[in-house]
Amino acid sequence: PAPGYAPPSNERLNALQQKAVELSLRTSDYMLVLGPPGAGKTTLLRAMIRAHVDAGRRVLVSAQTNRAVDQVVRKLIEGGMQSQVLRLGRTAAIADDVQACVLDRLYDRAEPLEQKLKTVKRLCAERSVIAATASMLAKGEYQPMLGEIDLVIIDEATQLSVPMSLAPLRYGKRFVLVGDPKQLAPIRLVDPSSDGVTRESGSLFEVLERKAAAAGSEGLVVLEEQYRMNDAICAVPSRMWYDAKLRPHDDVAGERHDIAHHTVEEDLRDILDPHRPIVFVDVPPHFKGARTNVREAEWVGRIARALVDADARLRDPREAERRIGVLAPFRAQVAGIRRELAQQLPDIANTRSWVDTVDRFQGDERDVMIISLVGANGGDVPELLQDPRRLNVALSRARHKLVLVGDHTSLARNAMFAALFEVMGEEVPDYRVCPQA
Repeated sequence: PAPGYAPPSNERLNALQQKAVELSLRTSDYMLVLGPPGAGKTTLLRAMIRAHVDAGRRVLVSAQTNRAVDQVVRKLIEGGMQSQVLRLGRTAAIADDVQACVLDRLYDRAEPLEQKLKTVKRLCAERSVIAATASMLAKGEYQPMLGEIDLVIIDEATQLSVPMSLAPLRYGKRFVLVGDPKQLAPIRLVDPSSDGVTRESGSLFEVLERKAAAAGSEGLVVLEEQYRMNDAICAVPSRMWYDAKLRPHDDVAGERHDIAHHTVEEDLRDILDPHRPIVFVDVPPHFKGARTNVREAEWVGRIARALVDADARLRDPREAERRIGVLAPFRAQVAGIRRELAQQLPDIANTRSWVDTVDRFQGDERDVMIISLVGANGGDVPELLQDPRRLNVALSRARHKLVLVGDHTSLARNAMFAALFEVMGEEVPDYRVCPQA
C-alpha cells in the first residue's frame, strides 16, 4: 500500500489502486491510470473522489458517454455521496437511478428566471462533485457557475480525441486520466452508410502515456488485478494484449456458470458444460447478405433458450438481462439475433436489450456472453473484425462463461484469430464444439 493514504473501511482497494489514490492527492499537474477490463476502475474512482472531497477539494468527473458518467455517479450514490454530487446534462439522456443528482431535478422550474439562476449557481458552487459528459462541458454554458475545480477526472479517456479531452480539462487545476489504449479508440468519423466506425489512436491519454513511459515517470499506474473474469476467460485477453500480467482476483478466479446443463438438448450440453468456461461453436456459414449470418443467429437463439431452460433464475426478465449478453459486430446481425430471441423466448420480456454491437457494450459485463462473429463471407475476415481493440472488448465482457459462434476455419485464416484460437486451446483444450449441421 502507498504511504500517506489509508482507504476507509468500506473501500476494498488493492495496493495499486491505493497507489493511484495517493499519487492523485499529491500530483501537481496530472497522472494516468491504465485500467484493463474489469480492473475495478469505478471502485478506484469513488475512492479517489472521496479522498479529494475529504481533503476539501472539488472534483469534476467527465467521460465521452452518458453511460460512463452515470456509472461513476451510481457508484458515488452507493457510497453515500448523493448529496455531494451534481449531474449536469439532459434529464432524458441520464439513467433513472441517478436522477436524484440531476440539476434539473433540484430546483423548481416554475420559479422566476432570476431566482432559478440563483438556485443553479448556488447548487453548482455548493456541490463538491460535478459530473458531465465532455460534449456537455464543451458547450461552456456552466463554466461561469462551476467555480474553482481542484481536480478533473476523465474516465474512459482513451475514447476521447485530444480536442475533446481539453473541454473538461480547462475547468481544473490538475487532472487524472483513466483509460486503456488496448480498448476502443476515439471516434473520428461515422459513415452512416456503413456499419464501420472509423477510429483514430491519438487520444491525449496515449500521448501522455508515451511521455511518461519514456521519462520513467511514477505518474502512470497500471492496474494488474481484475474482478470480473474467471481465470480461464481472463487468460485470453491477458495473454493476447497485456503481456500475461492481467490476473483475476481470488474471489472470481474459480467462478463457473454452474447450471443443470445435462437437462438441455443433447447437442447443447457440451456448449453449456460448466467445465468449459470458453466455448467456440463451429457453425458452417449461411449468409443472408455480407453482414448477416442466419445460422449463427439461430444457434445464438437456441443457446439463450437453453440457458433459460436450465436456470430458473433467468425466467425473471430482470435477472436474465443482468446475466446474459449477446454481441455481434454488425447492426444487421444484431437485428437478426433480436428477432431470433423473440421467437425462441416469447415469454421473456425485452430480450432485445440483451443484444448489441461491441462498441455499445464497452464498460458492461454479464455472467454469460455469447458472441456472433458473423465471419468471412467466402473471403477475407471483415475489417471490423480485425480490430484488436474491438476484439479485446468483446472477449472481456464475460464473468463466468464465454461462447463464441462462428466459422472456425474461415476465421483461422486471419493471424489475429489464429493466435486467439491457440491461446483458447491452451486454456481450455476442448473449447471447440462442432455440432451437427
